[in-house]
Amino acid sequence: MKKLSLLLSSLSLLTLMTSCTGSNSSLTNPDGTTTISFFGWGSAEEQENFQILIDEFMKDNKDVKVVYSAAPSDSYMTTLKNKGKNLPDVFYMPDYEFMQWADSGRLLELDEYMNNEEIEAMWDLSTSMYRYDRDNYKLGTGSLYGLPKDLGPYAIVYNKDLLQKIIDDNKLTIGLPDKDVPMTWDQFVTYLKAITGNVDGKKVYGIGYYELMAAVYSNNADFFDENVKTQTITDKNFIDAVQFIADLSVKHKVAPTADEQSSQNSFQRFLNQGCVFTFMGPWDCKQFWNDLEFEFDIVPTPVGPAEGAKSTSWVGSVAYCIANNTKKKDAAVRLAKYLACSEKSNKMNYQLGQAIPNIEEYAENQYIQGEGLEGRQLMPANRKLFVDIVRGNSYVQGKNRCRYYTYDNTCLDNLEENLNAVYLGEKTAEELLKGYAAKYQEELDESNEYLN
Repeated sequence: MKKLSLLLSSLSLLTLMTSCTGSNSSLTNPDGTTTISFFGWGSAEEQENFQILIDEFMKDNKDVKVVYSAAPSDSYMTTLKNKGKNLPDVFYMPDYEFMQWADSGRLLELDEYMNNEEIEAMWDLSTSMYRYDRDNYKLGTGSLYGLPKDLGPYAIVYNKDLLQKIIDDNKLTIGLPDKDVPMTWDQFVTYLKAITGNVDGKKVYGIGYYELMAAVYSNNADFFDENVKTQTITDKNFIDAVQFIADLSVKHKVAPTADEQSSQNSFQRFLNQGCVFTFMGPWDCKQFWNDLEFEFDIVPTPVGPAEGAKSTSWVGSVAYCIANNTKKKDAAVRLAKYLACSEKSNKMNYQLGQAIPNIEEYAENQYIQGEGLEGRQLMPANRKLFVDIVRGNSYVQGKNRCRYYTYDNTCLDNLEENLNAVYLGEKTAEELLKGYAAKYQEELDESNEYLN
């Protein structure tokens, strides 16, 4: 607690953002304060972080009291939907649910509460993705219905201590992976084969699992065309990406089998040092700082052999949204803006191990330089890669999750479920995807019909 107190006291104070006009005097408490509700999700570490952020907001906004509650991430949307019209004043909205909610009219339009300076200070992606044109059913344009909680690049992480031990014990000449230049798929498979085996009598896999979007996007493939109208899962690049994932366990034996992954997921296997590589986002940092006894770092996603392929990681995001029917717009907007785009919150978010800064300048400078970080907080040492994924460079880039683009996610959920037959080695990717394409297209059509 002493370390945390020093961290918070060292952060510079900031004049708070402007708020909307109008009076909520009839809604104030006897002591003159206004109480608003804020609903989110997350691990114990994330909930602890947000209570710290909210407490700091209330110190700087003594006329507002925030009642914070959270649900597990896998039940959050069900809980939120069950609230009907009695929505919290401020709440999380994941990118993959945003279109449906913006289209429904339940989210407050935020344009009038933001100025150009505030918008331009943040990553373009972090604000454009929460714009929606309700008249023309288009994402990325129109009114602003959410402020970014974060941009979350999903990168490959590895256990540096375990990897170095394997290299030393087996007198391997491979060295640690390059922090900037991605391996090709063939190079990565060769690397994983060299490091998979027994370590002190314990089976250790090269990688715990492989992320589907990372493989698809990094082989110049996608789940549908640019208009989100026509399936592209039968394209060779897509088929090769799925087969690459399956081959890691079925053919090359460098990843757990599908059954092994169902009994222990990759994240837990990584924590228990049962695999060298897995995937992580910036939101995992606090748990890694607190719970891991080994050093970890991140590297670019390997790139496939397809023409035009580039190392691509998906970038997830969550918005702070405000209920359109809230009677406490002033206080709700102040909280959302404080969390999304105040300098103090941006610093606290990365120093607490929650997210890279939404403010581009802070991400490019203070975050990369590690300002305010010490000890284990300096991991991953290659945190610049998170920023590179968001901004893009000659080697790596980021891309929205495929679910962001669909009104309803049934087609994508069912596709991933059916891919298990490939991961189990029961069918080839080509057999499965060509046989399943018509059903997938039908469900994609149904999703687009909801929109119209």
